[in-house]
Amino acid sequence: MSLDKLASEIESMAKAEAKEITDDAKAEAKRISGEAKESVKEYREAAIAQAERMSEQVAVESIAAARQGNQKRLLVARRAELDATWSTVKSECHPSMENRGEVLPFS
Repeated sequence: MSLDKLASEIESMAKAEAKEITDDAKAEAKRISGEAKESVKEYREAAIAQAERMSEQVAVESIAAARQGNQKRLLVARRAELDATWSTVKSECHPSMENRGEVLPFS
């Protein structure tokens, strides 16, 4: 075997090995890229789901707070109306009024 032929054969084997290594590296890179994309997709979906849950919770809490505020305003208005009615009744029922005890049980 001549040196040129031996060198050519070694070069051919080296090229084949290099091609195999680069092909394996490309396949590994493609696999890693696919896994990374899948991982990003999972994280994105989880983040979206969590944001939707939080949004729904905020909506529920906002509605509950609004209802509670409305209820409080209604109770305050009722209390004011009852106080005004009581004041009117007390002012209109003089101590000398007949049947005053029936109208004002606490007098």
